Amino acid sequence: MENSMLNNLPIDPLIIIAGFSVLSLVLLVVVIICIVKMNKLYRRYDLFMRGKDAETLEDAIISILEELNELNVKDRGSKDMMKQLSKQVKSSFQKFGFVKYNAFKGMGGNLSFVIAMLDDNNSGFILDAVHSREGCYLYLKEVEEGATEVLLGGEEQEALEQALGYVKRPTLSERLSSNVRQAGEGKEKSGSGEQSIEIPNSERKKSERMKELRRRQREAELAAESRRPSRDYGEDEADFAAEEDENIKGEY
Repeated sequence: MENSMLNNLPIDPLIIIAGFSVLSLVLLVVVIICIVKMNKLYRRYDLFMRGKDAETLEDAIISILEELNELNVKDRGSKDMMKQLSKQVKSSFQKFGFVKYNAFKGMGGNLSFVIAMLDDNNSGFILDAVHSREGCYLYLKEVEEGATEVLLGGEEQEALEQALGYVKRPTLSERLSSNVRQAGEGKEKSGSGEQSIEIPNSERKKSERMKELRRRQREAELAAESRRPSRDYGEDEADFAAEEDENIKGEY
C-alpha cells in the first residue's frame, strides 16, 4: 500500500528525501550557531556574576552611581575654578612692548628704555626710564583700553603699538643691521659734506638745554676762579643754573 502511495505521487520520492535531508542539515547548522552564542553569553554572564549574588550586585551598582555623582560634583567645581582663573588671566599683564633708546646724544649706548605692559583689555601702564649722567628718572603713564590721557613720546608710542600688536618688535639681528645701516648713511653724509637735518623733538631740546646749562656752569666756575666777575654776578649765575636744573627735572 505504501509503495502504491509513493508511486502515485506526482514527483519522484528521492527528490522529497533529498529536500528533507538538506533542510535537516540547515537546521543542524542553525542549532550549532545558537549553541555557540549561548555558550559565549553564558561565559559573559558567569564572569559578571562571579562571586556576587543579586544583593551584592545591587550594592555595586549603587556604589558606581554614587561615584558618578561625586565625579559630576567635582567636574562642576573644576569648571567654576576654570572660569575664575580665566577672569584672573584676563586681568593679568600678557601683552608687552619694549624699546631701548638713547635719551641724550653723545652719552653712548641705549641706556634708556620704555616698557609697555597691558592686560587682555589693553589696559595697563607705560614705564619710561630716562638715563642721564645725573641719574635715572622713571616716569609712569596709565593706559586704558589702548589709549592714554597724556601725550606720548615717539619711543613710548612705539612700545605701546608693540604691546597692542600693531608693530612687530624687531629682533636683535634686525636692530644690529639697522644700526649698521644708519652708521653707514651718517658716514656718507659727512664725507659728501652734506648736513643732515634732524627734526627737533622734546628729548633733543632737553639735551640742548642740559648742554647749555653745563656750559654756563663751567663759565661760572672759571669766572669765580679767576675772580674777574663780581661776586654778585657769580651768585646770579649759580641761581640761574639752579633754576634751569629744576625746570629740566620738572619737565621730566
